[in-house]
Amino acid sequence: MKFTWNAFFLAPLPVSALFGLAFAAMTTGGGQNPIYGFLFGFIGSGFIIVLSTLFLFLPALYLLTRFTAPNALKVRLLGAAIGLATYLPITRVVYGASGHDSGPPEGTYLEFLVGWGLNSLLLMLPAAGFITAMIYRYLGDRAKRVTVERQS
Repeated sequence: MKFTWNAFFLAPLPVSALFGLAFAAMTTGGGQNPIYGFLFGFIGSGFIIVLSTLFLFLPALYLLTRFTAPNALKVRLLGAAIGLATYLPITRVVYGASGHDSGPPEGTYLEFLVGWGLNSLLLMLPAAGFITAMIYRYLGDRAKRVTVERQS
């Protein structure tokens, strides 16, 4: 697998589009324009996915290549683990804004996490990391094949 900027910027797009569609579907009540909801969800999730890829996934992938050969399953599981790791910072932000007048709530953060339990965000983030890693690996392998074919 080869690092390419195309893979870095294109891999988050399908998952960001899905998050944008989900956000638009959840917020299109009362005559609101669904395009604004889609753009907000698409740009917001794209920002989170690109930063997660840059600061979490790529360094972890580099370490993985130092210890073992990165096959498809290992890369996808790494992506799912990184997706799960982004759950805590996102819920921390939600916790800080969920109290009275957007201030911190009365309970502790741990109580907040237990109260949330298994919600859709906890299930979507590992799936998003898995899909993004799968697309990233595909695009990286494709770039490697193209480079080898050009050299032949």
